[in-house]
Amino acid sequence: MYYKLVVKENDPIEAVNNFLAGLLRDGVVDALLVPQETPGSKSVVQTLVRSEDALKSANVFAPLLLTNSATSVGRITLDEPKEKIGAVLRSCEIRAAIELAKLKQLNLDNLVIVGVDCLGTYESKVYKGIAEKAQDSKTLTLEYLSNTVGAEAKTSEGAGVRGACQNCAYPNPANCGISINFLGLDVKKEVLIQIYDEIEGLDPEKLDLTVRDEVSAWEAASENCLNKRKKSAEAFIKKTLQETKDISGFTKELEQCRRCYNCRKECPICYCRECIFDSRTFEHNSEQYLNWANRKGRIRMPTDTLLFHLTRMNHMIISCVACGQCISACPNEIPIGKFFKATGAKVQEVFEYEPGRSVDEEIPQSTFKEDEFSEWGESK
Repeated sequence: MYYKLVVKENDPIEAVNNFLAGLLRDGVVDALLVPQETPGSKSVVQTLVRSEDALKSANVFAPLLLTNSATSVGRITLDEPKEKIGAVLRSCEIRAAIELAKLKQLNLDNLVIVGVDCLGTYESKVYKGIAEKAQDSKTLTLEYLSNTVGAEAKTSEGAGVRGACQNCAYPNPANCGISINFLGLDVKKEVLIQIYDEIEGLDPEKLDLTVRDEVSAWEAASENCLNKRKKSAEAFIKKTLQETKDISGFTKELEQCRRCYNCRKECPICYCRECIFDSRTFEHNSEQYLNWANRKGRIRMPTDTLLFHLTRMNHMIISCVACGQCISACPNEIPIGKFFKATGAKVQEVFEYEPGRSVDEEIPQSTFKEDEFSEWGESK
């Protein structure tokens, strides 16, 4: 069902915050994970909120994704809390949450996901620079929203959103109980709220929502954004596969890797409590290093950088949601995420699997079919 949330005094951020406060007030959720502006107003971080007053600095529209919050949702819900948890998430975060639920790393019971349309996010350094010029995150966000043209974000500074966002074909959230939509709308006047499920305690009238039957502007803008992103993604994947058609191309891109494991730590799908690369397996003794150097004439230090990335790719490529956090976390800005997206697209195509599409769709690696490969060979 579509509802109109009226925006007063040209402030969609406050209107949505009042809506979220209503979810807490009416007991729809007992706690809410929501992006909040930091005290310095130069960043936005996810915060677990229990009181309505604590939502005054929330900002669900802020174009910043410091981390994929699916990991935080997993930590909050894994022990099956009896209280109802709400989580405001972007599409890539929702899709990662669905994958983590299948991997038994997140519990969807008593969880209300509130999705938000996404025009893309900035890298944190870019965001901070724009926020400093705008004086605070709220002003930055309002300008960002007001300069929406044809569902494509434009800013006066001309800074582009992250590469992962430019090639993301999911501008609208799915698999959520509630969604906050704004593409194609005059956000100074209204925001579109969709309620997908019958949620206990949720009364649209109490939340100042009025039924809206006509949503053609939002639908047209969403389709326009989706088509642009798909074309961009196709060109991106083709170019990346060409650049890395052999191992030498892949190795060149990893030349600055120092094996800090930041990409692994920030990946929402890389969830293993114990990683083989943290074990003694890769703690070689002095003689081994010297023997390798003697046999080859030289050996790169630290060792096993290529093996690390290939192993990680092998473990989680089919569930990769291309959120780009691995790129953002890399101190040397290695575009490792582009390999995951390009390779993932091909692997997912083979298995006809789309990560985050449905919680009922089993992950191929965890599913055994005796005649799987014979069927695949015949069909392909």
